[in-house]
Amino acid sequence: MLNYYLDIDSHLAGESPALGATVAFMKGTKEKAEGFNIRRATVNELITSGANLFEIEKLADKLNDEAGRGYENAHKGLTAAITEKEAAVNARVALTPSAYAAEIRNVFRGMSPGDRTAKLAAAFKDGDKEVLAALVNAPVITHGCDSDQLAAHYEAYKRSAAYAEYRVLDEHKKAMRYLEASFPGIMKWKLDNYKGTGGYSKKLTEQTAVMASYGITLDDD
Repeated sequence: MLNYYLDIDSHLAGESPALGATVAFMKGTKEKAEGFNIRRATVNELITSGANLFEIEKLADKLNDEAGRGYENAHKGLTAAITEKEAAVNARVALTPSAYAAEIRNVFRGMSPGDRTAKLAAAFKDGDKEVLAALVNAPVITHGCDSDQLAAHYEAYKRSAAYAEYRVLDEHKKAMRYLEASFPGIMKWKLDNYKGTGGYSKKLTEQTAVMASYGITLDDD
């Protein structure tokens, strides 16, 4: 799952510290895991004097601490960035009624709900901010209109009006999904690093408790 970083837009990752940190964490952890697994295999083949196992356990402590801090930092960075990007989207699609808002509402009051729905749909399609600003937050106007249809048109309008902002926001949300999806695998890897060492039993108990706090069962296989 750490390969997910390959699907994150490299250009945006270069512009966004949060995306860049997430890519670096996933890529770096994957490389460390591969290197550690090679080291483990070498030690197992040599078999393992107590000194070798102690060395492995200490290296596992170091890598696991780095992975834990890296995950938390990446998650924290993405959380803050998503909030910031959502604010940018909202600012772009904000609708401020003009001096003609009351006049526009009066015209719409004389229409049937079906006609109002059709006119609003056309305003969304055309991106007519003056009409939309006068009407979308006026329940007396939208009452009786097809709410599902209007909601779909409103979402399409926002996606069009804030295309660039949504592109960045969506990429951050995707990175968050990927990061959180990698969490169980990272936790299992952190535990597996201790297999064959004296610290395994203790770490199994610790990691199982941590995973349980997230509602995830850690399989010891």
